[in-house]
Amino acid sequence: MTCFTNPVQTYAKPPDGGWGWVVICSSLTVRMLTMGVYAHAGVLIVAMQSTMVNNSVGEIVLVTSLYFGFMFFIGPIGIYLNDRYGTRPTMLIGATLSTIGLFLSSFAFNMYYLYISYGAITGTGHGFLLATSLPILSKYFDKHFASATGIACVGTGLGFFIFPPMTQFFVSKYGWRGSFIILSAINANTFACAAVMRPIIVTSQEQEKKNTDRIHYGRFKKILHGLGFQLLCTNHNFALMILGIFAGGISFIILLSLIMPYAVDIGIPELKASFLVTAVGIASLSIRLVQGWVVDRGYIRP
Repeated sequence: MTCFTNPVQTYAKPPDGGWGWVVICSSLTVRMLTMGVYAHAGVLIVAMQSTMVNNSVGEIVLVTSLYFGFMFFIGPIGIYLNDRYGTRPTMLIGATLSTIGLFLSSFAFNMYYLYISYGAITGTGHGFLLATSLPILSKYFDKHFASATGIACVGTGLGFFIFPPMTQFFVSKYGWRGSFIILSAINANTFACAAVMRPIIVTSQEQEKKNTDRIHYGRFKKILHGLGFQLLCTNHNFALMILGIFAGGISFIILLSLIMPYAVDIGIPELKASFLVTAVGIASLSIRLVQGWVVDRGYIRP
C-alpha cells in the first residue's frame, strides 16, 4: 500500500529512471493485457459462429466492432480524465470496467447482451487503460523517452503473440463462456498496474502548463487545446501523421478481426489459424524496441 501513501515527489526535470522503470513495466503489462484481448477478436468470432447459429455473421462481427469503436473513441475522454484527476484513478476506472465487462460477457444469452457487456463496457474500460498507460512516461523520462515508449509498446507485440493461441486453447477446453471468465481474471492484473502509477511533479512541465493556461480560452476550446487538437490545424506534419495512423489503424483492425475467420473458412484448423495473429505479434515485437532506439539516437526526428 506504500504506492498509495507516499507523498508526491517533486523533480526539476524528468528523472529518467528510478521508479520510472516500474512505470514502464506497468505500461507494458497493461498494453499486453488490453491488446491481447484486442487480438483475440478473430477467435471470438469463430467460436460464436459455431454456437450462435441463429445469428448472422454481421451480427457476430458487430460485437467486436463495437468493442474496437468504444475502445478508441473513448481515448480523448480518457486523456481528459488523466490530465484532470491523474493516471492512477483513470486506470482504476478502466480496470474496473474491463474486468466486470469480460466477466459479465460469460453470462450472455443473446448478441444484444454482448453488445453492451463486451462491446460497450469492456471496450470503454480498455480505452481508458490504453489512453493513460503511455502519457505518464513523459513525466518520468526525457532523454530516453522514445526508448521508454518503445519498451512499453513491446506489450502490444506480446499481447498479439501470446493471447490468440492461448484464448483458442481456453475456448477449446472451456468454451467461449469459460474463456471470458479466465480472461476477466487475467485482466484483473490491471488493478496492480494502476496501483504502481505513482504521480510525480516535474516543475519545468508545470511551469510550461501554467504559461499555456494564461492564454484565455473558452471552456470548450480549452479542452480541445489540452487534448492537442489544435495541432491538427497548426502543424501539417502532425496532421499528415495522424491521417496515416488513421488509415493504417482501420486496415489493422480489419486484419485482426477477420484473418482468422477467413483462414478457418478455407480449411485451416482453428489453432493454426490463431497463429496468424501470433505472426503479426512477432513482427510487431521485433520492431518496437528498435524504433525507440533509433529515435533516441537522433537518426530520425521524433
